[in-house]
Amino acid sequence: MPTNDPYGFNAAADTFLEAEVSNARTAAFENRYLAATGANVTPGNPSKYQLQPNKWGAECRIYFNSPSVAAIAISLGMHVEGPRP
Repeated sequence: MPTNDPYGFNAAADTFLEAEVSNARTAAFENRYLAATGANVTPGNPSKYQLQPNKWGAECRIYFNSPSVAAIAISLGMHVEGPRP
């Protein structure tokens, strides 16, 4: 499904978001995700959105393979780990 892409991640191949969210922050995360993408999500839909009772908030990771997207993310102040195949 197409989504808004303010950071340029659609330029990277094989990109996906993984989110672990506490029960207390589920509604806030879902509202923010809807505002950013126009898509409704619930825990398990998509499968990479998981409830985590040991979390105090939301932990989100974006996995991608693109040095140019990594450079953009770093320039925007995001923490980028890599390289990994």
